[in-house]
Amino acid sequence: MYSILHITFLCYPYKSTGNYCYLHKKNGGYSANKDSADYTNILRLIPNEAKVHELNEYYPNGNLKRHGWVKTTDPKRLYFEGPLDTYYDNGSS
Repeated sequence: MYSILHITFLCYPYKSTGNYCYLHKKNGGYSANKDSADYTNILRLIPNEAKVHELNEYYPNGNLKRHGWVKTTDPKRLYFEGPLDTYYDNGSS
């Protein structure tokens, strides 16, 4: 499991990590403040061999919410492609 500190570190777009972080509200909007976000998306900017990007969503407690793959890095067009793993906020699937 990822800790809040780990998620906070990943939420800054560094070219070396190839990740980008989006803070979301339940109403579909975005949050500028991590404390008011209902969940966090961490998107891998570098695609795999199948040309899809890994996307992980986390609850505020740091537990994984969803893991899947998307074809675009546009935060307004993130549609999962293929298998999608979902988890409850306590970490169980």
